[in-house]
Amino acid sequence: MAKKRSVKPRAGQAQNQFRWPLLASLSAGLLAMLLALATFWPADSVAVEMGEAIYFCGLAIIAAILAWLAIPVPGAGLTRLRSGSLSLRGWGIDLAAWGLALWIGVSLYALQDVLNLRAAVNEWWLWVAGAACFTSARRLFAAGAAQRTVVLLVILSACLLAVHGWHQLLVSFPADRAQYAMDPDGVLRMVGIEAPPGSAQRMNFENRLRDGGPIATFALSNTLAGLLVPALLLTLGILVGEWRRLAMRERFGFAIAAFLIGTLLLRTNSRSAVLAVLIVAVAWAIYSVLSRDGGKPASDNKSAPQAFAVPWKGILAAAVVVGSLLVAYVASNREIMERATASVAFRMQYWRGTISLVQQSPWFGCGPGNFQSAYENVRAMDASEQVAEPHNLWMETAAAGGIPAVLLLVVLVVLCVYWVFVGSRTPQALQSSAEPVSLPLVGPPALAVVDGRPLLVGYGCGVLVVWFLGALIGRFPDVDAQLWGWPLGGLVVALVWNWLGKGTLPRNALIGAVSGLLIHWMLSSGWTIPGAAIPFWLLAGGLLAGNAVEPEQGLERESEKRPQRSLVFYRLRWTVGAVGLGMLVAYFYSGMRPVTEAQRWSTEAITALRIDRAEANYRRAIEADAWDPALEVALADLYRQVLMAESNQALRERFAAATEAAANKAPRDPSLISRLAAMYLHLYQRWGDPADLQEAKLLYLRAAELAPVSERLAAQIAVILMAEQDPQAAEWKERAETLAAAGGHIERELTRVNILSVEVLSEAVQAKPEQKTAAELLKS
Repeated sequence: MAKKRSVKPRAGQAQNQFRWPLLASLSAGLLAMLLALATFWPADSVAVEMGEAIYFCGLAIIAAILAWLAIPVPGAGLTRLRSGSLSLRGWGIDLAAWGLALWIGVSLYALQDVLNLRAAVNEWWLWVAGAACFTSARRLFAAGAAQRTVVLLVILSACLLAVHGWHQLLVSFPADRAQYAMDPDGVLRMVGIEAPPGSAQRMNFENRLRDGGPIATFALSNTLAGLLVPALLLTLGILVGEWRRLAMRERFGFAIAAFLIGTLLLRTNSRSAVLAVLIVAVAWAIYSVLSRDGGKPASDNKSAPQAFAVPWKGILAAAVVVGSLLVAYVASNREIMERATASVAFRMQYWRGTISLVQQSPWFGCGPGNFQSAYENVRAMDASEQVAEPHNLWMETAAAGGIPAVLLLVVLVVLCVYWVFVGSRTPQALQSSAEPVSLPLVGPPALAVVDGRPLLVGYGCGVLVVWFLGALIGRFPDVDAQLWGWPLGGLVVALVWNWLGKGTLPRNALIGAVSGLLIHWMLSSGWTIPGAAIPFWLLAGGLLAGNAVEPEQGLERESEKRPQRSLVFYRLRWTVGAVGLGMLVAYFYSGMRPVTEAQRWSTEAITALRIDRAEANYRRAIEADAWDPALEVALADLYRQVLMAESNQALRERFAAATEAAANKAPRDPSLISRLAAMYLHLYQRWGDPADLQEAKLLYLRAAELAPVSERLAAQIAVILMAEQDPQAAEWKERAETLAAAGGHIERELTRVNILSVEVLSEAVQAKPEQKTAAELLKS
C-alpha cells in the first residue's frame, strides 16, 4: 500500500491559518457574551421597541461578520465548494433566515409613513440579529465540545434564573406584599404607576402582586418559561440518553439542574410551557419504542451513528414519569385548570385580530414594532387585553411582515427539518469529540476550529459586563438572589465539568429542546424577546451546524489546486466583508447612534434644573433621533408643566408644534394620541381656554377612530360632548356603556375606568389633572 503523503504548509500559510480561526473564536465568544447579557437583561417586546436591545443587535452583527469571514460556507464540504457546486441545504437555510429578516425590513420601508419608525427600526434590527446569531452558530458550533458548552451555558443561565425565581417566591414577593399593605400609594409612586383607589390599573397591579408567578429578570412568567423549557428538556435528555455513560457526580449535577428548573417552571403556571415539555416527552417515548435499536450495542447497528443511539426503555420510563408528574400537577393546580379555557379564548382573540391586520395589508402586515398600536384597531369588542404581541410565532411573523414573511418562515422550517432528519451527515467524531478536529493547513479551517473555551470566556465577560456596567447605569442584578444563584449554578457546572470535556450530547436532546421552545411559542410570546430568543438561536444553530470536515484524503487530492480553491473563498470573504461593513454602518446611523444620543440628552433634560436647559436638551435628543415620537411627547409635557404656572402664547405655540410632531411620528398609535389629548384637557382644566378643549376633543376622536372598542376613550368623548351640550353625547355615552359591559370583564366597568373631568378648576389642578370615574362623570 502506498504511503499517504502528508500536506506541509507553505510560506505564508501559517499566518493565514491563524487569522481565520481567531476570528471564529472571537465570534463564538461574542455569541456567548450575548447569552449572558440576555440572561440578566432579557428586554421584553416593549423594551425592544424602545431600544433596550439595540446593543445586542450590534454584537450579533459583529459576531456574524467574524463568523462568515472565518467560515464562508455552511453545510457544504470544502471539496464541493471548490468544485463550484454549492449545497442548497447549506446555503438555503442561511438564505431563508436572512431573507426573512430582510423582508421585515422591506415591510418597514413600505409602511414607513404610518409607523412609529423608531419602534419599527429597533425591532427590525432584532430580526437581523436573529439571522446573524443563527447563521453564525451554524458555522461555529459543529464541534461536539462547542455544542456541549452552549448547552451547559444555557442550563447555567436557566439555573441562575430558577434560583432567582425561587428567591422571589420565598423572599422578595412576600416582602413586597407586606410593604404594599402598609403603604399602597407609596409603592405605586415608587414603581411609577398612577392608579387611584378602585381603578382598573390598581386592581391589575394588586392581582399581579398577589397571584403573579416568578419572573426573575423577565417581565412575565410566560416569557421566563421560554428559557426554562429548553434548559429543562436538555437536562432531561442528557440524563436519560447518557445515563449509562454519565458518572455519578454528573448524574447528580444534571439532576440538581433539572430539579431547580423544573420546579420553577411549574410555579410559573405557564400552560404552554408544561404542554411543550409533555409533548416532547411523549415524542421521545414514541421514538424510543419505534427505534429499539437504540438500546442495542453500537456493534449491532453499525449504520446508525452513536449520537443517535437512545436507551429506549430508559426514555420510555422517564417519559411516563415526567408525563405523570406534569399531568398530576396540572390537575391539582386550581389556577391552571380554571384559567385554561379563558387563556385559550384570549389567544383566539389575538389571532383573529392579527388575521384581520394581515387581511388589511397582506404583503407587509402592520410592520415590525407596531403590533400593539395596530391591534387596537381590530380588537374584538368583548376583548379586554391590550397586548404587545399576538402570542404565536407564526402570527407575530405575519403581523411584522405579512404573508411573504410567513412563507419565508415556512421555507426556513422545512429546510431545517430536512437538514435535521434527512440531509445531515455529521461524522460521529465531530458529534462527540472533546477537541476540535485538526485539518492539514490547506484552504480555510473547518467549522470544528471552535471548541468550548472561547464560549466560556465570552460568557464570563458578559457576566462581568452585567455586574460592572449594571452598577453604572442602575441595572444591577438582584444581589440577594445572586448570592444563592451563583453557588448553586457553580455547583452544577463543577459536577458536570468532566462531561463538558469528554461527554457526548444526545442529538435528540437538542432536537427536543428546540422543538419544545417552538411549541411553547405557539401559545406564548418570546419570538422577539432576546432573553428567550438568543438561547434559541444558538441552540438551533448548533443543531443545524453543517459538516465542513472533508476526509483527509480528499483534501490531499485537492492540495495541488490551492490557488483555484482559495480564490473562491477569498472572493466570498471580500463580499462578506463589504456587506458586513455596510450593515454595520447602517446599524450605527439608524440604530445605535440615534438611540444612544437620544437617551443621553433625554437624561440630561430630566435632570436639568432650569427649564431652558431641559428644553435645549430635549431638542438635542430630537435632533439626534428624528424618528422617536416619545421625545416630542416629553418635550410637549415639559411645556405643559410650564404652562400650568403661566399661560404664555409663545410657549403655547411651541407646545402645539411638539404635540403635532409627536402625532405625525406615530399616526396610528391611539395610546400616544390620547396622551396628547389629555395634555390639552389638563390645560383646559387650568385656564378654561375653549381652544384647548376643542383640540383635546379632536385628538380623542382621532384616537377613538384608531381604537374603536376602547370604553375609556368613548366615555371621555361623551363627557366632553356633554360639557359642550352636543346632541351626540348620548350616542357616545351609550357606546361607552355597551363597550364596558362587553365580555363581562370587571376591569372594564365604568366604575373602575378613570377619565379627566371637563371643568375649569384653576390652580387646584396645577400639580395634576382632576380625574374621576367614568360612571360618576357620565351621571353628572
